[in-house]
Amino acid sequence: MFLMSNVDAMSSYLDFKLVDRKFNESLSKLSSGYKAPTPNMGSEWVVGNDMEALYREYTIAAEHVANGRGLLEVVQQTMMEINEIMLRMDELAHRAASEEINNDQRTEMNEEFGALRSNIVSLIAEVRYNDISLFSNGSLAKSFSLMIGRSQFMVVSTYSMGPGALGVSGVFLGSTVTTARSAIVYMKSAIVNINMMMARMGGQVRQLDAKVNIIDEQAVQQKGMMSRTRELDYAQEMRKFTSLQVVMQAANSMMAQANMKPQLILQLFGAGGVG
Repeated sequence: MFLMSNVDAMSSYLDFKLVDRKFNESLSKLSSGYKAPTPNMGSEWVVGNDMEALYREYTIAAEHVANGRGLLEVVQQTMMEINEIMLRMDELAHRAASEEINNDQRTEMNEEFGALRSNIVSLIAEVRYNDISLFSNGSLAKSFSLMIGRSQFMVVSTYSMGPGALGVSGVFLGSTVTTARSAIVYMKSAIVNINMMMARMGGQVRQLDAKVNIIDEQAVQQKGMMSRTRELDYAQEMRKFTSLQVVMQAANSMMAQANMKPQLILQLFGAGGVG
């Protein structure tokens, strides 16, 4: 038995440190609810962190798509208002083409016809969503790119709704039957154009509805995968924690026993003195 180098006590202390570390790790897991509460406890932390980022991207993507749908709903309502204006302009053209209307009355109808066309211009210039202009006054459509994932984008278009794009910029009723009847042809074509645009817009809205449903499902499944990878099984960890408690108490007791060995040496000295 060596007094100055109590090897048994040192060995018991190393065992106690190992059990104590595992005990503290288990305690940290139980208190945090994660398999790896910190990056130094395994790759589960890194993998789980990446999964958390992806889950948040899905939730943000769903917001973008929902906002895009709101944008298109504003566009649809505007298109419906423009469609009402176009129907009124077509009605005026048909009224002006009838010969029981005199030239002065046609001129008055032509004034309303022109004012309605100007109303379309001002309407598309004023409509905004989140302080963003939705329509182009030119002949080109205006597109918006929605971010729906990692380097993934979805483009929606509002189309051009100006008189030029609709084909009525140079149309007038004039003051004669001939001019009014020629306007009917242009109005018919313009109404066909706006009907096609509204049909395409409806298709875009349905596409966004489908996309948001898919993204929501992806988010749910991503959350489940993240939970299985990152979150702690409390029942299993509690069983391990309880076992470590028992082992730690035993290790502590054995270390105490090993530290009592020097007392035996002192007892030997005491016994020798008495003899």
